[in-house]
Amino acid sequence: MRRAGEDCNPTPDGHQYLGHTSVTESGKQCQAWASQCPHQHSFNQDGMFPDGSVNNASDYCRNPDSNWNEGLWCYTTVPGTRWERCDVPACNTSDGQSSVLYRVNLCRNETSFPAFTFAQSLCSIKIPLQDFEDDIITTAA
Repeated sequence: MRRAGEDCNPTPDGHQYLGHTSVTESGKQCQAWASQCPHQHSFNQDGMFPDGSVNNASDYCRNPDSNWNEGLWCYTTVPGTRWERCDVPACNTSDGQSSVLYRVNLCRNETSFPAFTFAQSLCSIKIPLQDFEDDIITTAA
C-alpha cells in the first residue's frame, strides 16, 4: 500500500489508521484488541477496525470507537492504566499540507476503457483500506 510517510495517521480521528505503532504517548505497550486482559472491553467486532478484523488490528494503536473522534489510542498492558492516547504524526506532503487517502473510482463508460475522471471520482474511504490496496493514491487535502 502506498502511504505518505513511514507510519502516519491519515485522518485526525484515527479511524482509517493502518500503521504499526503499538506504544502509547507515554511509552506503555498496547494490549492486543483481541485480548480481554488486563482490561476487558467491548471493542471486539471485526467491523470496528480498518484492518478488517480484531486479530489483524493486533496490539496496534487504533480508534475503533465511532463515537470518539479525538485520534488514536489503545488499552495498555499496565493493569493500573486502562487506556492512553497514541502519538502518531499526521501524514504530510512535502509542502506541509495534510494528506488524505482516497480511493480511485475506477469507473468505465462505453467510449473509453477505463475512464478516470479524477476530479469527480475521488471518494473518501469509508471502508477498510486493504480492500483497495491497488487503488490508493495520496493527495493534498
